[in-house]
Amino acid sequence: MKPVRTTIAAVIFGGGIAAAALYGGRAVEAADRPLPSPDGERLFTSVLQMVAKKYVDSLPTDSLYRKAVSGMLREVGDPYTVFLSGDRMRRLNDRMRGNYDGIGVTIDVRDGWVTIVAPIPGSPAARAGLQPGDRIVEIEGKSTLGWTTDEANSTMRGVAGATVQLVIERFGVGQRLPVTLTREVVRMRSVQHASVLDDGIGYVDCKLFGERTADELRAAIDSLRGVGMKRLVLDLRSNPGGLLDQGVKVADLFLDPEQAIVTTRGRTLESYRRFDDSLSQRWPDLPVVVLVDRGSASASEIVAGALQDHDRALVIGTPTYGKGSAQSLFQLEGGGALKVTTARWFTPAGRSIAREPMDEEGHSRGAAARDTDDDDADSSAVGDSVPALPRYRTDGGRVVVGGGGIVPDVEVRDSMVFIGRALSRELGRDVLPFRDAIARVALMERDAVKAGPTAFVVTERQHELVWKELQTRRVPIDRSRFQQIAAYVDRWLGYELARVAFGPDAEFRRRADDDVALARARAVLRDARSPASVLASADSQATANAPVPSLR
Repeated sequence: MKPVRTTIAAVIFGGGIAAAALYGGRAVEAADRPLPSPDGERLFTSVLQMVAKKYVDSLPTDSLYRKAVSGMLREVGDPYTVFLSGDRMRRLNDRMRGNYDGIGVTIDVRDGWVTIVAPIPGSPAARAGLQPGDRIVEIEGKSTLGWTTDEANSTMRGVAGATVQLVIERFGVGQRLPVTLTREVVRMRSVQHASVLDDGIGYVDCKLFGERTADELRAAIDSLRGVGMKRLVLDLRSNPGGLLDQGVKVADLFLDPEQAIVTTRGRTLESYRRFDDSLSQRWPDLPVVVLVDRGSASASEIVAGALQDHDRALVIGTPTYGKGSAQSLFQLEGGGALKVTTARWFTPAGRSIAREPMDEEGHSRGAAARDTDDDDADSSAVGDSVPALPRYRTDGGRVVVGGGGIVPDVEVRDSMVFIGRALSRELGRDVLPFRDAIARVALMERDAVKAGPTAFVVTERQHELVWKELQTRRVPIDRSRFQQIAAYVDRWLGYELARVAFGPDAEFRRRADDDVALARARAVLRDARSPASVLASADSQATANAPVPSLR
């Protein structure tokens, strides 16, 4: 980096020489005198006043203060320490509470239009008959062409009891459909799927840690136990976390009293806390596998780390995000709030799972750096895959590592994920019309699906329809590359077809049949008769891919 810094210094120094020449003797005389050393407050005030008075464009003082706040927080170098405006604060509160006032619909942007991914069951949108794939072309009389999902959500949400006017465009229907919906309190569930697989293996996902996550998870597992579940897969993949206390409460469901769950350490006395299990295990005989991936962060990592350190569950998947810090929210007098990192947290074995900090060029500063997105990374156990990371011992003496997220006991990688990432890098912004082309073909072929959601096969004709759509949209991909990713295209077209033809639950079932991490979890659990036997069962498994019977 030194050459870069030298270049920057030279440019600045050269500018100073030009200024001296321009302003003549006064500039030279000023340079000869000792420079003042103003304290931080005086320096800030001087710069603020000078920019406000002399900058080429007029800038409101309030705007300058906000820009100064943004710059200060950016220079702290912590992506989690941020200022939250009133709107951002409300969205965060909605997410943490798990409810909001609205119509109950998940949306995305397709072909530039706000498009329904799925209505939430029981919501006003669901009762009105809105369907996956419907375009919301107008909200309150305004065209949604070019809107972002945030813009659409903020317009559709409002006070419960008030109405909102939509205009819907549905594929295959010749005219637009006006719809009037009355907003209600919509509950966002942490647990979206709870099913019993064959062999008495239960599956429960957890998508966020909000105010009711532990209660929802407890109810879901109790329900599955009531219909014969004997072993559990807890899916924390793509769960970005949330409330610390809910992560502690979820771990509490699986651990014994006085077992440590997490410890936080910071500068202040109140930031140093140790959270221990306070209740007896609810299901002490239940073998458990936890699924994680790069999208598992924060509270998800607390749960996975605690269960791994105490040998209560086997962790399968790919290394997690590595968010080893905790934030606190402080309301501000001027409006909004400050979310600031106040502590780092550590697993029961003493691990910090925070990823290595990066230098100016984006390279890790630590020798233990590990690229968890490497397409060629193997699926070996942690003792073989990351020898450079600091090592710790679980209660039973197994080796676990710190840094780089929660590293699974068994790493399982889906080649389709890497194909998708590579394709995104290749296409850049054109990945959006690529995705839109697949969604469009799914709508066109919705009525052609005759078999069940996991039984139908994407046909060669449908595959060719995707190719024609890509050409129509001028997506820069040649025929040979398209054929190389044929399996990827067909898989994602199958998911879209299942969703628009049968609904979100059908899409989930089809995805589950293709899920290699879930397949490995089931193979491990199939022979497990106790929590302790899960770890031994994992060692005895010779293959990372097992056939996955359909969900029922």
